Amino acid sequence: MATSTAEHSLSARMLWLTIGIVLTTEALVFAPGLAGERRRWLAERFAQADTAILVASAARGAEIDPETRDALLHRTGAIGIRLLDSGQHLITVGPDIDAMYLGPPRLDLRQESWLRGLWRSLTALVSDSSRVLLVSDRSPFTVGTEIELALPEQDLKQALWQFSAHYALLSLLIAGVNGALVYFALVMFLVAPMRRITNSIMAFRSDPERVAPLDPSGVTILPDDEMALAGREIASMQRALSAVLGRNARLVSVGTSVAKIGHDLRNVLSPALLAAERLSQNADPAICRAGEVIASAVDRANDLVAQTLQFVRDSPAPIASVRFAVPALVQEAIATVGTFPDCHVRTEIAPDLAANADPDQVLRVLVNLIRNAAEAGSRNVIVRSGGSPKGVQAPGQAAPGQITIDVIDDGPGLPEAARETLFRPFTRSTKAGGSGLGLAIAHDLMRANNGDIALVSTDAAGTVFRMTLPTLPARAEPRPA
Repeated sequence: MATSTAEHSLSARMLWLTIGIVLTTEALVFAPGLAGERRRWLAERFAQADTAILVASAARGAEIDPETRDALLHRTGAIGIRLLDSGQHLITVGPDIDAMYLGPPRLDLRQESWLRGLWRSLTALVSDSSRVLLVSDRSPFTVGTEIELALPEQDLKQALWQFSAHYALLSLLIAGVNGALVYFALVMFLVAPMRRITNSIMAFRSDPERVAPLDPSGVTILPDDEMALAGREIASMQRALSAVLGRNARLVSVGTSVAKIGHDLRNVLSPALLAAERLSQNADPAICRAGEVIASAVDRANDLVAQTLQFVRDSPAPIASVRFAVPALVQEAIATVGTFPDCHVRTEIAPDLAANADPDQVLRVLVNLIRNAAEAGSRNVIVRSGGSPKGVQAPGQAAPGQITIDVIDDGPGLPEAARETLFRPFTRSTKAGGSGLGLAIAHDLMRANNGDIALVSTDAAGTVFRMTLPTLPARAEPRPA
């Protein structure tokens, strides 16, 4: 299993890819190199032949002894040598070239193009080694003359094969060295940092509450490369997630504790509520007022326990999305809030406005917003629609497929300190005696119904909250509240 993983790792694949690229490049360069080797080999033969011609010209008028002639031909590697001037034979070393059997046509290097030389060098590797080549070129040393050589093709073929073997060995060596360098560079700068990051992610996933976050300083030896940046971002994300998980764990502990004492607390408060109701029915106004205050305090205590349980309980409330009429739901919310002597609530809702969500949960959000506005001292609250069920987008309103519901009041506005943590649980409440859970629960309920709630504006002239709801059923399961 480990061997298979190593063979399919990124570093192993890059090793073979680098070797393949280098070998492919060397193969493309091989043909021009072979043509250059052929040209060099022939140039050496002509240089040696010109030396033999000089020796033969020095002995003009006297016959060159056979031993000297054979030594010159052997040094040149030719069967015969001939010097010509304007087509006239001047000097001949060895047998008569014209009388020899010449299989291939005559090769004039002065008229050979680069492509033709490339082709002839490749065909020489597989040609018949028994042939004799007749090659002509200008003399390297004697100006205005031409040298013709009769060369055995076997010698040229052997020289080209030796060059090919040396070239292949050198190419393999270069490819291996380059592949090894790339392999170790990848392992050091990419694979090892990725492995450290991956191991940290796997360990953190297995036990995020106990495993320490990634140490970004030990990810890579380069402090400012992409892997170092990724390590820092992952470490920051892990620390943030650990903080969130720790906070959620504490909330679950609070919820568990409250759930255990909730029943007993209600039993303790029930007699106080009954007594308060009896006191509120007393003929004495002072005693009646005291009974109402006690009943209000008991109701707030019950609401605090219920909200805390609702927010931190383990099993989220189920979402039952249906299509409902928004005007009827708004009227129900106003009736649920009840009457406030100094606050008037009116609606400006389109009569055909409809949404697709859980009406009970949307009702809870509306009731919370209207009650908060009334308790904050607002004299007028307006519930206004900002979209249509047909998805027609008005300026500054919802996108197609959504509607908006604005809750506008003329209260004193929200303090600056409360705006930043408005939808966070157990933070500073905007009203006296509040738990700080109302808007947090409202935010979660709207998100669970594929909608949203946001603070649009708040100042001394009033506050505007905007609820966004979908008009079509969600394609996926809605998020839990």
